[in-house]
Amino acid sequence: MARHDRSLAPEAATEIDRAIALRQPYRRRSSALDKLGIVEARLIEGELDEAARLGHLAIDSVEATASDRVRKKLLTVYQRTEKAANIGVVTDLRDRMRPLLATAV
Repeated sequence: MARHDRSLAPEAATEIDRAIALRQPYRRRSSALDKLGIVEARLIEGELDEAARLGHLAIDSVEATASDRVRKKLLTVYQRTEKAANIGVVTDLRDRMRPLLATAV
């Protein structure tokens, strides 16, 4: 919802946070997708430091899966970071994402 209306990004982040809290730990793919979703919401919201912090946590989940769907979502988030690529915390996050994108379909 935040992709269509930026003002909804905080609400989207709250809903994704709730999904993460309720998610069963063995649901790695779903967990990784949720975590990438909240990163994207924070980026849309303009909360770059929080997006980067959460992004590093999300990458830990991404690394634990072999899902093409997760890799595609990672690519979407990576593309979303382009506008802020020159900001240190975002640059660091992009650097960490890049090797995982080599396996994206």
